[in-house]
Amino acid sequence: MILHSKKLWLIIIMGIFIGSFCFFFCNKEKPTEENQSTIEFTGVELKEEQNGKVIWKLKVDHGKVDRENNIIQLTGIDGYFIKDDNQLQIVAKEGRWEKNDKIIFLEGHVEGKTSDGGHVSAENIKYDEKIDTLSTDKPFTIEKDGRILSADSFTADRVLEEITAKGHAKLKDKEK
Repeated sequence: MILHSKKLWLIIIMGIFIGSFCFFFCNKEKPTEENQSTIEFTGVELKEEQNGKVIWKLKVDHGKVDRENNIIQLTGIDGYFIKDDNQLQIVAKEGRWEKNDKIIFLEGHVEGKTSDGGHVSAENIKYDEKIDTLSTDKPFTIEKDGRILSADSFTADRVLEEITAKGHAKLKDKEK
């Protein structure tokens, strides 16, 4: 009877020991590389200034920062590119800001309106701060003053005042 009781106590103690070991060591969530090198945020405004003046400003619904590569993935983008008294208001579903390369890439049905009445529509738009240009490598349209410009790609200043259209460029009057 005593031997049976000692075996029972030994089994109980071993069970507690194994259970404690698993509780403290087996069930811990180990940090992954992804959650160590990324930060997520919602409802934030990002902006860049030159000589004390804002050159662009983006409000984003959600962002995810890759600290290792210094890239911010963006969704729900609404913002402005500003030059002197002119601006281009822009909306995009998603994009990314490559901080080291000073590039903003917007994609997913990008729409924009200029302060002088122009309207741009493109699949993507890239802003390169180093050379201060907007561009796209996909077909686009720009409508202004009853005329429509379309082409396979373009480069322009950041508020679409000076535009160079490339590949199958067409300029036509807007149909009424």
